[in-house]
Amino acid sequence: MWSGIISAFVCIPFAGIMDKFGIRAMFLLAETFALIGVLVRCLPVGVENLKWTANIGQFFIGLAGPFLVQGPSLVSSAWFPPHQRTTATAISSIAMELGMAASFIIGPLMVSDIKSNGPINGTLVQNETTFADVKQPLQVSGTIDPIIEQRSIDEIYQLLYIECDVLVFLYIIAWLYFPSKPPTPPSMSDTVAWIAFVTYISGVIGGLMTARWADYLGGRMRLVLLALTLPAIGIFVGFLLLVNQVIPFNLPAIYVTALTYGFLLNSTRPIYLEMICEGVYPVAEGITVGLLNWMNNCIGLTFLSGMLIPDIGVYWMNFAVLFSIIVTFFILVLFKEHSKRLAVDGQIQNDYELLVKAGVNS
Repeated sequence: MWSGIISAFVCIPFAGIMDKFGIRAMFLLAETFALIGVLVRCLPVGVENLKWTANIGQFFIGLAGPFLVQGPSLVSSAWFPPHQRTTATAISSIAMELGMAASFIIGPLMVSDIKSNGPINGTLVQNETTFADVKQPLQVSGTIDPIIEQRSIDEIYQLLYIECDVLVFLYIIAWLYFPSKPPTPPSMSDTVAWIAFVTYISGVIGGLMTARWADYLGGRMRLVLLALTLPAIGIFVGFLLLVNQVIPFNLPAIYVTALTYGFLLNSTRPIYLEMICEGVYPVAEGITVGLLNWMNNCIGLTFLSGMLIPDIGVYWMNFAVLFSIIVTFFILVLFKEHSKRLAVDGQIQNDYELLVKAGVNS
């Protein structure tokens, strides 16, 4: 009864706690409530007060109930790959049902049935109005042997102590080692999504910062691109070593390398566009950028078409990206930058200033 009542009130707050603080915090909180409950039930208060400790203890155990219902899906998402999630959730859910079923077997095996010393009697009376036989409530006319009663109480407490010992053991293990996520996530869907998010956001920030830097330097965009590309190669090599576990896998290091790589390399896009537009001037910017976009899509399509090759996997993709960055770096080294548009703008500005001075002098 308590499980249903308590769950109705705390399942929604517990869901928020679980999503905000993670599996470990929610599991330890549920374990704490369950431990308090079993400890209260184990208090030696005598048979006449056992109903109070049983109900209070079950109240706290009921507080731990929402995790049993809401936890399996969250655990399977964090700890198991996609092709095992449903099975993992089913095992966790069925384990709860199995435990409930086992309680109907373990209880009677450990606690003996209490039998009275006298017979159980009932009487029959005749209703004079309806002439129907009505059975009155059955009443126990015998008494319970005090020795048997005490033995049954001792057996109940023995069962409660065993349950308490098991929970204390699990509670200690959970506090010593129960991470919210495995050291190496078997399911990288959430992790990859966050890494991609961090990479692109850092690229947006980096693009704004480096663009201002390139404008300030004026005509030296190739040097800016070289300064961004060279460390990006080293950072991406470190990222590959972490992903392939050549060096010990470290998720914070993955995030740092992805953020730095995204900042350095993704921020080069606007500078490439401006440098090419400067170099091919007086060709219109719309034509130039359109051609660059078409080439970018063709290269991206070629890259993704590799996935159509049977049994090729994805291992090659990171190395293809690294190869493309290295090739780009050497092309930049050999590239001769021309600032034709900037030179024309500068000449126009000089002519305008000369005209203004001539007008003032006249």
